[in-house]
Amino acid sequence: MIRVGRTQRKSDVELQLERIKRNLNLILELRDGVPVPADFFRKKDEIIIGFEHPMSFLWDIEDASEPFLDSIRTFYIEIWATRELALRDATIKTKQPDQWLNSHPDLLLAFDAGNSIKHPDKKIPPRSGGTVDVHLSVSALSAVGADGLRRAQFAHSIIHNGVNRNGYDLASAAVSEWEQFLV
Repeated sequence: MIRVGRTQRKSDVELQLERIKRNLNLILELRDGVPVPADFFRKKDEIIIGFEHPMSFLWDIEDASEPFLDSIRTFYIEIWATRELALRDATIKTKQPDQWLNSHPDLLLAFDAGNSIKHPDKKIPPRSGGTVDVHLSVSALSAVGADGLRRAQFAHSIIHNGVNRNGYDLASAAVSEWEQFLV
């Protein structure tokens, strides 16, 4: 909290962390499967050279799932952006956010994931060393829930130097490490 006159207000970093925690809750719902409308799984004809090919179908699950996958991408970009806010915040930068980041491997890996998502064309070496790859996927669950809707399940993983990390576990750990920084 920052004191402004007689009142206290939350710092930009505290507000950012609240946003990140809300986004974490949203993406954790994606892990377990979210209800999706019936047309989420609809088939569409593939157009080949200007005419419809009757034997060819594409599932448009990839197109329909893009907003869900974007929420995962946004989460990691916000983890990345928290460092920038901490460096600009006079009340926090004395805690040396870079030193904290470098000494917390889960947070550092989530930061690198956000950096690679935000700058996909730049070949910025990861601060965690080696290579960092972000993999996002969606799968249809055939079961219909009590609400009568089918479900889609979203997975993501972060591969660091060939080691596959569950993205949801990493995301939870990163939020926890930013929270500890603010204590």
